[in-house]
Amino acid sequence: MKTLKIKDYVFLAIISALYMVIYFITAFSSSVLGPFGHNISPGVFGLVGGTIIYFVAKKLGKMWQFTLLTIIIMGLFTLMGGGYLPWWICSILTAFLADLIVSRSSDFTVWKLALAFAIMQVGQTGGSLIPVMFFVDSYRQEWISRGQSPEFMDASIAVSQGGYALLTILIVFTLSFIGIYLGHFILRKHFDNQNM
Repeated sequence: MKTLKIKDYVFLAIISALYMVIYFITAFSSSVLGPFGHNISPGVFGLVGGTIIYFVAKKLGKMWQFTLLTIIIMGLFTLMGGGYLPWWICSILTAFLADLIVSRSSDFTVWKLALAFAIMQVGQTGGSLIPVMFFVDSYRQEWISRGQSPEFMDASIAVSQGGYALLTILIVFTLSFIGIYLGHFILRKHFDNQNM
């Protein structure tokens, strides 16, 4: 198992900047669907950002690559005022799981990477679904105190329960899974040429 070196941390920091730009573009585009669009935004990002994750897995291919990438990204969100402990926990746990699935070897299969990334993105959306399931009142108050309107929070809570929550998980998982295959299709020739 290859260990991360200083240049790998720099690589992941640069990738994080690209990740954030694409994340904000996709989050803005999914916001037209209101609170439900916010819930599925990790999947919309996953469809596009799967190419980034595929690139990281092929170029770096080292244990803890996804966990470290997630820590950097969550740190950036926190610096921008978006940090939230349940979101951190869900994101880090699923990135850790993704590393266990894929990163122990640089020789991975595309379907394993697609599964790992889909789990990571479901973890991202779990940061809002899980609080609604277990401590909805404090979740609502927390985000109202951060500037969200009570109306938006009520609408967000309504589309984060029951069938909506299951639909959110299914959409996020599916879009992210497909995103890795798109990344594979886009970058396959690039990596094939490097191996020649």
